[in-house]
Amino acid sequence: MQSALVGYALRSDMKLPNANIDKVVLSDQGDRTVRLIFVRNTGDDVREVEFSQEHVAAAETLEDTESKTIAAGQARVIDGTD
Repeated sequence: MQSALVGYALRSDMKLPNANIDKVVLSDQGDRTVRLIFVRNTGDDVREVEFSQEHVAAAETLEDTESKTIAAGQARVIDGTD
């Protein structure tokens, strides 16, 4: 899940802190939100990024599509016109 969310964030121009990820927290509510909690620098507040249910679904879809493309040995541009 972590790699899918980071990959999605990088491809969608979401801003992530320049720090290592300390925890991945899945929501315990009805929705499927996920929070990435980043390692705290000395004196910094806890830094986290929350992904909505829609972002989580998009990240999973993107990762699945990429893994199938790599497994098939093909390079493919995904531009939303498929």
